[in-house]
Amino acid sequence: MRTCKSVAAEMRNKSLEINEVTFETVYSDSERIKAGHFHHLHYQLAETKKSALFALNDEAQLHSYCIPDIIAKVDERFPKHSFLLRKMLDRTLSYSMPWGEVDSVNRAFWNYALKTISEGSDFLQAVINGDFCLQRNLLRSPTLFSKPDPWIIPSTKELADLAEDMFYIPHRKREDDEPTQADFWERVKYRYSAASAAITFLKSISPQARMQFRKVLIHENHLSVSFSESHALGLIPYCLENSDLRIERRVNIWRNVLRSESCVDLWHIAYETESSVRYRYRDRLSAFWYNISGGFALWIKEALILAHHGMPPDSFKLVFDGHPAPDQSSQIFDIVKTTTAWRIAYDQYCSRDGENPRWLQKQLDIYLFDEFALSRQEYHQGRFIHQL
Repeated sequence: MRTCKSVAAEMRNKSLEINEVTFETVYSDSERIKAGHFHHLHYQLAETKKSALFALNDEAQLHSYCIPDIIAKVDERFPKHSFLLRKMLDRTLSYSMPWGEVDSVNRAFWNYALKTISEGSDFLQAVINGDFCLQRNLLRSPTLFSKPDPWIIPSTKELADLAEDMFYIPHRKREDDEPTQADFWERVKYRYSAASAAITFLKSISPQARMQFRKVLIHENHLSVSFSESHALGLIPYCLENSDLRIERRVNIWRNVLRSESCVDLWHIAYETESSVRYRYRDRLSAFWYNISGGFALWIKEALILAHHGMPPDSFKLVFDGHPAPDQSSQIFDIVKTTTAWRIAYDQYCSRDGENPRWLQKQLDIYLFDEFALSRQEYHQGRFIHQL
């Protein structure tokens, strides 16, 4: 009996230490509508905060709110956005212009800047009274600056409470309507990310059980909602808690990366017309920059900032999976390498004469790969491995 108890104690949780635990994107007919609403809410909230910063600037009134103390606070928290903030105040930065930073950092900047500017002033009310800002009702919410993380899987009640608190009404669209990227579509297969599934599961178990995990595979085999490329941020606490945990996030090139243009444009997957596809990819250069380089850049940039947010070394690996066409995936990888080569050549050209690229040029697509050339990469059997 003692021997059996001893063996049982030794074997307890061994399966977690030896075997790899796999998570995939989550889809069901009963959950897809809720996932679509959650995505649409996050997208509208981010765009509303961004447009609020431009709302009074459109009438040259933002200067009266951005006093030196406020600018200093924003500069301290987001030093890389300091130059762009001043360009916005000078009215030389337009709403639709790229910001040249990681998307999740941009969203955090809009949130912090709007919160800082509106504290102790009537800035939000002035925006609400204006005509420029999108979805102005969202700015009335008492929890405007404490929205849930985009990687959670909300319950029906949580989503309903959030929508009510944010005065949110989804814009339902049917297939015979004119498509816009800000709308919720009833027939799209909205999915939660595999990272969301992993985070939800790890949160639900005890710390003692989490400490037994060694290898976790997060397979992003489909496009998913709520800025899924940034969801690895939610894994950091579990990697800090368990130093032996190794996470591989595997993103399918064909079903995810090449379909994630701007990440939030889920509507065009199902509803883009043949004529618009032909126009958008009317030459090789258009397909080269926007459909290939941009898709990879979204994921790589978000992975590169994980260390800045506290991800332990060697705990996380990003892999681009070429299944089911590994040979064609190698051609895609060649295009990514070419993009990197152009970026390096451009930097060398600018530094040859002791000049830096103009600030506007730095916002272009070639700057999506700032640290890409410095990171560790390899291509093996249809998989592009990006090691942090």
